[in-house]
Amino acid sequence: MWTQRPARSQRGFALIFSLFIMVLLLITTLLLLQNAQGTAANTRANELKNGALNAAEAGANKAMDALDGSLAATGPGSGTLANGYKYSYTIYPNLSNGPQRTYTDPQLGSIVVPSAMAAIVSVGTGPVLERPVTVEEIIQAPVNFNLGSDAILANVDISGHWNHKIGIEESSPGANDANIHANRNVTADVGFLHGTATASGTTDSLNGSPGGVNTSQQFVPLGQFPALIQYMQNHASVTVNGGSLASSYTCPAYVAGVLGRVIFYNGSLHPSGQAKTTFTGDCILVINGDYDQTGQASMAFQASQHSIMLVNGNASYAGNAATSALLWSKGDITLDGNANITGAVVAGGSVSFGGGGSGGGFEYDRSFLNFQVNIPSKIKTAAYAEY
Repeated sequence: MWTQRPARSQRGFALIFSLFIMVLLLITTLLLLQNAQGTAANTRANELKNGALNAAEAGANKAMDALDGSLAATGPGSGTLANGYKYSYTIYPNLSNGPQRTYTDPQLGSIVVPSAMAAIVSVGTGPVLERPVTVEEIIQAPVNFNLGSDAILANVDISGHWNHKIGIEESSPGANDANIHANRNVTADVGFLHGTATASGTTDSLNGSPGGVNTSQQFVPLGQFPALIQYMQNHASVTVNGGSLASSYTCPAYVAGVLGRVIFYNGSLHPSGQAKTTFTGDCILVINGDYDQTGQASMAFQASQHSIMLVNGNASYAGNAATSALLWSKGDITLDGNANITGAVVAGGSVSFGGGGSGGGFEYDRSFLNFQVNIPSKIKTAAYAEY
């Protein structure tokens, strides 16, 4: 019996089709293998990058721990994590309120470090020195202020005029401790100065010696002042929203290292006439605005109780009334008229003297020597970048 055999052309087509399918399967397999290899490579690259980033952030955290321990910390510091990744960090501090400073970033060039802040640059690398990752942070420090030995401290200038009967008096006869300092220039003219004047600028009218000028700047926590005011508002025992203060406030007696009771006045205050408020004990009066006293008006603090008068603006103490406290202002402070001021003065701006009467002036209260104001908080990150 005869059977018909497939044509030769049909057998050739089947062979070619089978080879095409095999080649297609091979290509698909190779593509899947290549994709798997690429995925593995990308996964490994991401692991290396994330490991280096984690190491860089660990270094930044170490730098912040160092600044929490001491605002003077600069590094450099380095370390190795348990997985073999390494970090190294450098701190560029600018925690005083001097001019802005810069550091050089390899990617962005010159970076400005604002006053009262610091920069942290931390670099993380893999165990075999794979591509590094850099983390940079701008750090804002908490309020940590020591008045030191200054009776009057101005972040800008000290200027103005008092006649020969009015001056800056020592805390006790012969103490000669009424020291004043300006982070720029002293151009004041006063009747007498029972202490030493210094200026970080080029002019000091109250100290003719070479040591009176070009001295180191003294720290004034101007950059942290908003945080200080906010802290005081959050911890106020009494809040007054405009109007007048009460005639008196009683606070606990001073305890070393403990801030006193806070009376927070929310707004600017301009007492005049016979207006008088008496503060007994260790009180902190916060004026969340400008302050200007005239006539016989006064804020009468109990002597040697380490009371503080914080003004979130400019302050003027004129008229004839006495005031006894640490007078601390974000802006300028004016000591005018015949007012008798006892205590210490810190101005985020300038201090100016005025008036030509027969009385008044300033007397240093030595109980404010090395007086500290520390707000219980840690440094915090104000800006962050990584590459």
